[in-house]
Amino acid sequence: MKKSYRDELRARDINHLMAQAQTLKQKIAQLKFSARGGKTATLKESNKIKKEIATILTLIHEKRNHA
Repeated sequence: MKKSYRDELRARDINHLMAQAQTLKQKIAQLKFSARGGKTATLKESNKIKKEIATILTLIHEKRNHA
């Protein structure tokens, strides 16, 4: 994940970050479902999304503790 993207996320408010994390969690659920249906979901894509969720949750935690 590029530094500029993380800086962009830092500028957003907590509600927006929480909504984005929820959207990404739904996307992972869709990937898991499509993998069960016989389609091949790339492992790299799901790992990338998981890392992005972790980054967003870390930023939310930082904002809550520093507010």
